[in-house]
Amino acid sequence: MLIGDFNGIWVSSDRSSNRGLDNGSRRMRNAMDNLGMITIPHSGFSYTWTNRRRNHGLVHSWIDRGVANEEWWRLFPNASIQILPQTTSDYNPQVLHCFGQQSYAKRPFWFEAAWVEDQRSYWVVNHAWWTKSHPRPPTRLVNRLQASHTAFSQWNKNQFGNIQSNIQGTWTALYSLQQSPDLDDVDRDKNLRLDLDHLLKMEEILWF
Repeated sequence: MLIGDFNGIWVSSDRSSNRGLDNGSRRMRNAMDNLGMITIPHSGFSYTWTNRRRNHGLVHSWIDRGVANEEWWRLFPNASIQILPQTTSDYNPQVLHCFGQQSYAKRPFWFEAAWVEDQRSYWVVNHAWWTKSHPRPPTRLVNRLQASHTAFSQWNKNQFGNIQSNIQGTWTALYSLQQSPDLDDVDRDKNLRLDLDHLLKMEEILWF
């Protein structure tokens, strides 16, 4: 199985311009055919690269893909590739799902390190902590921890926002914008890329 940037197209329709296939693309396609490599089906975007030029100079191409031989297909018959929106690169990231795209259960509550990146988190815990009291220290501690738990959950939902939901919303906005064949709103595309990059960095904190 091979996946990545082949720096060439399979057929002329893999490029938004009408240039057709160059000699390098033809040789690559012939080599893949001779090896019995079959393209892994994809979902999401039709193209994986853009030159980011404006108006008539804009070109989209599907030059990143996954291919596999018959032996690999016997092991992973439900494999697919998900093409995601661009962020900081000219290329669309790709995710290989060997067993098909699956959903994941929501994890239980715990303190998110990314909350510390928001200065408002100090006041959330400060208010929750000092509004609870009890003459017995152990009970006082439990009450304050429970109050902080509830306060952070509500703040995350109503103000900070669930990071995964924000990422999904930004992905969707980028997807819709970049699916436009003209991509006229370059400034909005740039801002969405920056927003997504920031959110992904915050998400990365969640894993450590």
